Amino acid sequence: MTLEEEFANELVAQYGSEGWELLKPDEALSDLSFEPDLFFRRGDEHLVVEVKRLGFASARAISALRKEVADIPNWHFELKLIPPTRAVKAHRPMDDEIRRRIGVAQDLINHGLNSEAFILTWTAVEAALRDLVEGSDDARPEASVDLLRRAYEQGTISDAEQRQLQRGLQVRNRLFHGFAVDEPQRSVEELMPLALGLVDRVSALPQRL
Repeated sequence: MTLEEEFANELVAQYGSEGWELLKPDEALSDLSFEPDLFFRRGDEHLVVEVKRLGFASARAISALRKEVADIPNWHFELKLIPPTRAVKAHRPMDDEIRRRIGVAQDLINHGLNSEAFILTWTAVEAALRDLVEGSDDARPEASVDLLRRAYEQGTISDAEQRQLQRGLQVRNRLFHGFAVDEPQRSVEELMPLALGLVDRVSALPQRL
């Protein structure tokens, strides 16, 4: 069984637990110009899922597929990225810095400094995304919202991760502008696993010269 097949089986079980019925992918061809990796139905809703390895998802292709699905009422598109395996990871200096920030953030949580922990964890997320997004240039920092948009359009983050990061961005903006947020501990504890997952993807990238 390939890595793609193994991951797809996990997704079938996950979506099945959420009430989605698995359909044959070729059944989508009556409405779409492509055969999806996975195809589900729940009531009058349909879900198209594409399963890709990180770095193998063409930004232009994913954008076209997402638009084609979105044009059909009650149809939804999800991009799912296969987590990198530890076997392919290589040491990168930036990994240490990102992991250090996450470690300090965990210490801040332990001391009840949840808002400060969130801000530090968010900087780790952005650092990882800048290393993952094609064409990013550390000499020309871009706004958080633009970074998230580029990562989403390029297939660097999945649809579910994009939604989670959009929620996190709202928390980040409130904190950066001095406003209080509801349940800051919950916010940072939800963000931290995603931050660790992103740095794992950074570790899986080939070394840049």
